[in-house]
Amino acid sequence: PAGIGRARRALARALARRDVRSVVGSQLLALDAILRRLAGARSLLLPASARAAREIVASQTWFAFGYARASDFTRERWGRTGRWLHDRAALGDAFRCFPKLEHAVTGDDDEPPIGSVAALLIARIATADSLDHWIARARRLTVRRAVSG
Repeated sequence: PAGIGRARRALARALARRDVRSVVGSQLLALDAILRRLAGARSLLLPASARAAREIVASQTWFAFGYARASDFTRERWGRTGRWLHDRAALGDAFRCFPKLEHAVTGDDDEPPIGSVAALLIARIATADSLDHWIARARRLTVRRAVSG
């Protein structure tokens, strides 16, 4: 959207003057609204990328592209690590087993979406009986706090 360019230029000018306080009011609110929409879009794309990663790992697609290792494939084609691919694939498996987890990531359960790191941790430890508890915990606490306590 056009608002992104204006907000980015205003922020760049303020930072160049080292005067962040001048980026206030409507410009800052517009930038915040844009960033919130982008974050929301990212959570909606996560299930699709997780399903794709699951299929890529299951079929070892990297060989068809001439790569010997998944890590080389993901680094050179997408600028990501092999671990990112395998973590996404694990989420794809988890979403297949726990549709509620997918809804929690996208916010389709009418609650705030949880992040991909929290979803991955939940996928590793949750059972069908404990899934609701872990999703609620992820919404209440930061990932660091949830893991430590």
